[in-house]
This record gives sequence, structure tokens and C-alpha cells, in this order.
Amino acid sequence: MTDQEDVREALALLLENYWVLRQEQPDQYNLIRRCEPKLRNYFFEKCGWRLLQNPQFYKLEKIPAQPQSWMGINAFQQPRDYALFCCFMAFLEEKDVEEQFLLSDLCESLLALYPHEAELVSRLNWENYEHRRALVRVLAFAEAASLIYLVDGDGEQFAMRQEGEALYEVTLLARYFLRSYPKDLQQYDSRQALQAAEFFDEEAATGMGRRVRIYRQLLLAAACNAADARPEDFIYLRKRDEGTGFTSLSLYSIYYTLSYSRHPS
Repeated sequence: MTDQEDVREALALLLENYWVLRQEQPDQYNLIRRCEPKLRNYFFEKCGWRLLQNPQFYKLEKIPAQPQSWMGINAFQQPRDYALFCCFMAFLEEKDVEEQFLLSDLCESLLALYPHEAELVSRLNWENYEHRRALVRVLAFAEAASLIYLVDGDGEQFAMRQEGEALYEVTLLARYFLRSYPKDLQQYDSRQALQAAEFFDEEAATGMGRRVRIYRQLLLAAACNAADARPEDFIYLRKRDEGTGFTSLSLYSIYYTLSYSRHPS
């Protein structure tokens, strides 16, 4: 395999996976490590994305040009699931790596963390089956994402009865699941403010902002809709060719690489 093919494969791995774990995917981890300098420079220059490296994993912080509904967590069914997950992550922030906690202690903490003051938000009540079921979905997702692991008990039983108990342990990955922001989240008052902090708006029409926006859109959504995109974005795309970009990895060659990895003939 040539260096360029290695880079293509490593790029696809980072785009297709939330993270690449060394313990579970040692060959893929080592491939990314060999290509790390080129990948790091490419993703930051073209997309404004950070490539995180740890002895246990690689993670590309993939920030979309425009958030879409399909980018959510498939296992979650309603806004309450996301609210509980955010509170759960706040709970984990107070725990050390490898620290253990009981499900009953988590439930008590979530009652204090949950945003009861928000409009149209019903008060969290563990006597309510739907509320318990939502927490079970959150725990199942966290376990599947390797943020926690089950030490003893059965978290699923909590959905059936409030007295269900389980013991969990916090993993190192819980420290890296949430992406970082340029400043404290409390300084943002809307989703639009969060997006503006990432899009280099002062250069949105002609400079880095435009390039970042286009690359993010194509690499994550693999499509650029004429009805939604800015006219200058299509002008930029038309001027690109296979001989430009990073070691001949243009927008189009990257797109075809990802398309093949998802739909091989």
C-alpha cells in the first residue's frame, strides 16, 4: 500500500468512527499514528478540526457545517434523553477515572442536575416508567461508547422497577467524549453563538471560513445542496480539480474514497 493509500484509509477511519481505540483496533490505530502529521495538518487547515491523540485512542473532533437531525444519537428517542445524557456527563466530570458509582447515587444526583426550571420541562420523577426508561437508554449508550462499564448488577432492571441497582466504573474515555469549546459554555447564549465561534465568520465569503464550511459539509454530509449553499461555495468547488489540495487528495477524491468505503462494489 502506498503512502497516499495509507492516508486515504486513515482519513476514512477517522471520519467513519467516533474514535479509534488502540485496544480494539490496534492495526487501525497504528495506521493513523503513521499518518498522524499529515492528517493533523490536513484536518486543521481544511476543516478547522482537531485530531486528538492519546496512548489509548485517536479522535477527530468532527464539527458539522450545519447540524442536521440525522447527526443525533440513534438510540435516543426524545429530548429528555439528551438532557439526561448532558446531566450524566456532568455527573461523570466529578468522578475520577476508574472510580465506581452506584446507579442509585447517580439517580439522586440527576434529580439535582436536571433543568427543572426550563419551560415545558416536566420534573424528573423516577416513579415514572418513561423517565426510568430514558435513563436506561443513556446508560446503555454510555456503556456502548466505552464511557463507563458495568461492574455488577443490571442497569436494564431499573426500567422495570425503581429499586433496580447496578455498579459502574468510569473510564478514561469519559474525559474526552465531549468536544472542547473556545471559551466557557456559559458565555454562549444560543446555538447560533456556538456556531459563530467555529465558522471564522470574518472570512466567511472568501477566506478560511468558506473553505472550512465547504470541507465540513462534504466530508460529513457528502453533499452540497444548491438550494441551501451560498453561491460563492459552488464557485469555489468548480475551481477545484484533482491536482489540488493535500497530496492530490482533493474534495472529490476524498468523497469517492468515503463512498467506496461505505458502498463497495
